[in-house]
Amino acid sequence: MYSSPTSLRIGIYGCGAIGMYIGTVLQKHSNCSVVYLVRSNRLKESIEQDAMESVNIVPMGEDHFSIPLSELDISTDPCRMKNCDIILVAVKSMDTEAVGTKLSSILPTDSDAIIISLQNGIKNASTLQALLPNRRVLAGVVAFNVVKVNSTFTQNTSGSLHIEKSPPSVNHGAAFTRTHLENLFVSILSSTVPAIPKIHHDPSIKQTQYGKLLLNLVNAPIALSGKPTKEFILNPYYRLVSAECISEALLVFHAAGIKPSRNATRLPPLLLPHLFRLPNRWYTLLVRGIMKIDPKSKPSMLQDLESDQYQTEIDFLQGEIVAIGKKYKVSTPVNEMIHKEMSKVCKRRNGSPNLDANELLLRAGVTKTISMWYEILPLMVVGSLLGIATVGGVKLATM
Repeated sequence: MYSSPTSLRIGIYGCGAIGMYIGTVLQKHSNCSVVYLVRSNRLKESIEQDAMESVNIVPMGEDHFSIPLSELDISTDPCRMKNCDIILVAVKSMDTEAVGTKLSSILPTDSDAIIISLQNGIKNASTLQALLPNRRVLAGVVAFNVVKVNSTFTQNTSGSLHIEKSPPSVNHGAAFTRTHLENLFVSILSSTVPAIPKIHHDPSIKQTQYGKLLLNLVNAPIALSGKPTKEFILNPYYRLVSAECISEALLVFHAAGIKPSRNATRLPPLLLPHLFRLPNRWYTLLVRGIMKIDPKSKPSMLQDLESDQYQTEIDFLQGEIVAIGKKYKVSTPVNEMIHKEMSKVCKRRNGSPNLDANELLLRAGVTKTISMWYEILPLMVVGSLLGIATVGGVKLATM
């Protein structure tokens, strides 16, 4: 049974930027108790050394706040998770199986704890569910970015947080308890707005995940460029590479019968490559009211390279598109190139190669051609109204 009707015990399994940000916001703005789990004493000491006296949280457009280090319950003992009502998994995707195995060995059989994956990629929740067959495991989508600099965690892109909504279940016993617990947690999350922006209890989380995957395909090209997100995205020739990655993914999704939603992308997903191919003037005009990006924002993949961490999530991003493409016999040459280049970078362990736009275009085999506004803007408007768009010569439904 969960702890109380007004507060919950929250476990943060993985204390990177997202885990620490969401955990500290919950600790500050709710009655929840929060325990932060790190995998080693070295990481615990690193957090404590960076923080010195406090951890600083900077939500986008809101007042920042600090939590004294003495008030953060940071542990290296996974057994601290066994009494939690909600466990938020925020580790890298390659560590998901190890987390599921550990939780299966420590959670009591009578625990109603809900496990929520807040990770990039598509398969993490299903991996956890396979290892925790009698638990409620939910997928989540974090559609905003957080950057850690020393002891400061800054939300530096706008976006939303999606938590999977369970289908209706039998209204008694453990199923009823877990549904009540799930709804209570989403309600508590909603009370933290705007520090955690736009909470969605999402019944179509899989489509939202595929939409987020489209956006995440920009991460590896940015990491290869070594540029902050805003500098990269305001270079129309860098954007061309990202447009090709997304176009290939959309064709793969079409072949596989996958319909990504606009929950994470804001625009209908099939219009994204057309948007990316616009000249800067029109691109910035269209995205101004859709997304805010701090000039210092960097994707986690580039942050990993800058921190000499070379276990990236490339296999779960471009690698996922390449794998689905092979299954359905859809060519994905640009995503394959990005995947291979990032794999080489991780083997060399020498940071980002800092590829300029011309070099990245050359390696991707992408023509250096910016579409004129009058070629694409009408297509985007009409496509949005009619619910159709053309990608790679294939007409697809946008909704």
